[in-house]
Amino acid sequence: MLTKGFVGVSGMPLTKLTITAFVDWWLEHFEKIEQAIPGPASSAVTVPVTKAEDLMWNPHMEFRLVHGDDMCWVYLALDRFIIETSGNADADNPLPLGALVELPGIIEIIDQNDDKRLDVLEQKGLL
Repeated sequence: MLTKGFVGVSGMPLTKLTITAFVDWWLEHFEKIEQAIPGPASSAVTVPVTKAEDLMWNPHMEFRLVHGDDMCWVYLALDRFIIETSGNADADNPLPLGALVELPGIIEIIDQNDDKRLDVLEQKGLL
């Protein structure tokens, strides 16, 4: 299945404080937030996040954001500068971009198909 997604670049490494701020923002703007249970084979299992205190801290974290019929996945890691989204390629699905647009500290958002810019980030060791 085709997806659309974006890469958000943070001005500083992601910490528990910045990730908590992201989750608080998502909780204010989207109907439902879920976190994939950390672990090797359990990423298909999610639990609801109704407040930041619900977070299960792990070096690599995945979230599912739902708003109406739209959904996207968000992937991030502690101490990294990158947050990625993916969702259905449906042109009407605003969530892959909407999950990043107003997040505190995000200084750049790149389309997943911008290979030239993503290659630069990879050369810098950010991806």
